[in-house]
Amino acid sequence: MKYSDIVEINESFQYSINLQFDINNIEKIKQYIPTSDSCEVLEYYIDSILGKASKATTLVGPYGKGKSHLLLILLTLLNNYNKEDEKEINELLKRIQKINLSLYQKLNQIRQEKLKYLPVIINSNYSDMNQAFLLAISEALEKEEINDLVIDTYFDKAIQVIEKWEKEGHNEIIEKLELCLKEETSSLAQLKDKLRIFEEAAYKLFKKVYSKVMHGIEFNPLINTDIVKYYRDVNYRIAQYGYNGMLILFDEFSKFLEYVGSESMMKDLKIIQDFAELAARTQKKEQIIFSCITHKTINEYIKNLKENKVNAFKTVEGRFKEIQFNRSMEQNYEIVAQTIIKKAEFDKHTNKVIQEKKDFYEQIEEAFPFARIEKREELIYKGCYPLNPVTVYALIHLSEKIAQNERTLFTFLTDDDTSGFKSFITNEKDAKLFNIDKIYDYFYNILKRENDQSIKEIWIKSESSISKTNDEEEIKILKALAVMYMINNFEELMPKDITLMLALDIDKKVFYEKMNHLIEKGIVKQKKTNKAYDFCTVYNREVLKQIDNIVGTKFSEINEKETLNKVVNLGYVIPRRYNQKFKMTRFFKMLFITEEEIKSLSSFHILEKENFSDGIILNLIKKTRNIEQIKEKVMQINDAKVIVRIPEETFSEELFQALKEYEAIQYIKNVEEIEEEIQKELELIEEEEIELIQNEIEKKLDPMHIQEMYYLNQTLKSEKLTSLVSDICEKIYKNTPIINNEMMNKNEISAQMRKSREIVIDSVLNENKEMIKSNTSAEATIYKAIVDKKENQDIRNALNIIKEFIQQAENEEKVNFEELCKIIQEEPYGIRKGILPILIAISIEEYGENIVLYYQNKEIEMNRRKYF
Repeated sequence: MKYSDIVEINESFQYSINLQFDINNIEKIKQYIPTSDSCEVLEYYIDSILGKASKATTLVGPYGKGKSHLLLILLTLLNNYNKEDEKEINELLKRIQKINLSLYQKLNQIRQEKLKYLPVIINSNYSDMNQAFLLAISEALEKEEINDLVIDTYFDKAIQVIEKWEKEGHNEIIEKLELCLKEETSSLAQLKDKLRIFEEAAYKLFKKVYSKVMHGIEFNPLINTDIVKYYRDVNYRIAQYGYNGMLILFDEFSKFLEYVGSESMMKDLKIIQDFAELAARTQKKEQIIFSCITHKTINEYIKNLKENKVNAFKTVEGRFKEIQFNRSMEQNYEIVAQTIIKKAEFDKHTNKVIQEKKDFYEQIEEAFPFARIEKREELIYKGCYPLNPVTVYALIHLSEKIAQNERTLFTFLTDDDTSGFKSFITNEKDAKLFNIDKIYDYFYNILKRENDQSIKEIWIKSESSISKTNDEEEIKILKALAVMYMINNFEELMPKDITLMLALDIDKKVFYEKMNHLIEKGIVKQKKTNKAYDFCTVYNREVLKQIDNIVGTKFSEINEKETLNKVVNLGYVIPRRYNQKFKMTRFFKMLFITEEEIKSLSSFHILEKENFSDGIILNLIKKTRNIEQIKEKVMQINDAKVIVRIPEETFSEELFQALKEYEAIQYIKNVEEIEEEIQKELELIEEEEIELIQNEIEKKLDPMHIQEMYYLNQTLKSEKLTSLVSDICEKIYKNTPIINNEMMNKNEISAQMRKSREIVIDSVLNENKEMIKSNTSAEATIYKAIVDKKENQDIRNALNIIKEFIQQAENEEKVNFEELCKIIQEEPYGIRKGILPILIAISIEEYGENIVLYYQNKEIEMNRRKYF
């Protein structure tokens, strides 16, 4: 049985929409399938007409999404249609009523009020914006058979002058005119033809030859050349023909935006801006609705322009309301399903297929999030049959990225092209599905000339890879791989074993045989991080071999902890509750530690000294499952500022190998001279190694995957680190004075804050607060936070410790402030260096004249700020 025995293509979907030629084509109305998204956009336009929304808009949506068809519906509903077509219009309204009742009611209101708008379609094929707008209004009036409305332009006046000379028999002038035109490589017939299509260069040529013919007299028709005013005048005049205004659609506005660097850009932008402002000012009686149709937002087109041009576009963009039009995946499935007409035997056949391929469809649901919609069997499996469900998803997404007028979602389904779906239905038997590789074939010519650099690069890689094999199944795999990378949505379509097998509906044994062959030949590689497949470059095997050699000769043994620290920054754990209470920022530093290292330590002091922090959290690089010795060692050391975390799983050999390869890559990059292409490949491999290492560390050290945490003589299971660290800080730093000045309450302060601190110290030692000039200065804030609060019990406790230390000097010859700093910076005080000099100054000031300060055995003055 051929597929053509059970399905056929709905021929009414065959042709794309052309706004200029398809207005009032009732066949296009019959084809239209309203969706919730399209009705929402259509309602916005109707609200514009009813005075409830912006009259200047940009309609943004990818190729093939139905923007033109939607606007054709709008134009038809707002223009004349025959009585015999009313039945189809009513059928359309019934379809809309089921989707959006509000829109249905508004459309009925418009019909009752008999609102009618002149459709004006701006064609983007003209390089001159004035010409495009003039031709559009001329064609619109001609199409609506409004022949007696004459509003002359300077082009019309020029033609009238020529025709007057011809009619009145001024042969001498005509001969002279033709001679002048010949010198300009033109003719009178050509000139008139170009003037009729409003070509600016033709008008300039006419003015030039007119001046020669008329002995230096300049042609001055006294006609307004302002295109915006011209439209405003036409809009006013068409009211007598029963129109309520005009609907201006700049179709394919994207093409104008693609040439935004052109010389005439600023002039053209001004015209667009002026039309937006004209539309905004019009009233319901003589209304202008102006909409520009584009495939991407204006921002996406202008991102690489210079600042002055970007600003010009921003000004224009601000005049328009952006309307996004992008159907949901479910609605796309509905449209594809409606394109495929099911014949009498269809249900019986597909029920049998779905039962026979039960495992295939179950795996589809499990592997792909897009296949988990509620009506998946009705919409995707049966509705889109014989398309592979993965093909449907890929087709919709790829057509959004690269489709053009001659290749869209609809043309794919209806095209007679030998690589299209229609040809497949006609020629294939029902033994196989239409798989993802065939999308590559259909879009081949577009991919070949694609402007998007990333897609172009994938196409080049895929073509290079395909040329290296003659095996039909291997070629299919490579095409599927290319499509998945072009779509570039790995959350839903990652090129892994299962996704490729399902996308190609290929036997598992055959797939692995072909894929292994591709890998062996260096055509495809499998990434270590996510097991996804990718195309190999010519240099990949060479670089990998070089890395293996370096690992074997120089990095067979490495310091795994040091390498991990280069690749992974574990950061800090912040005791938020404590910090909020004590108005400061304490933190515990996260570190790696090996099993051997932790067993060899007698204390953790060396680690604390090497890593400034208020405590440390040691994360074990776990290689063995026997951790009893580690637990005993932690409890034996019994350090109140150290937490040890033990992961559930041992670190993988793959991770340790990646660490060695990372070191080998650094060696090659830093020591050896390498070519640019090899450098690029090396960087790609390095990124992969780093990602693998970081992913494993993130997983192993995730709180959900920590087996135990050891602290002092306790074993903790599921404590939140931030809460645990806050508890620890409240115990070991319980006597920290509360000083509410974040800029000062830290070890390293800025140069500006140091100057402010010096002023505060001077004011304290000289007992002169007037040295602080301003109540809003940084020094005033510091003074209020520390000196003014010195009688608070927490600050007084710290000052007493300092004074007790100073008192020791009565029994000793001298005391060293370094010893004091050590005492006061450690637990239970943990005072930061930023505020310590001020506390010392306050303590010294309270002793008055009884203290002598020395710096390197030399007595110094009490107010020498630099010694603080």
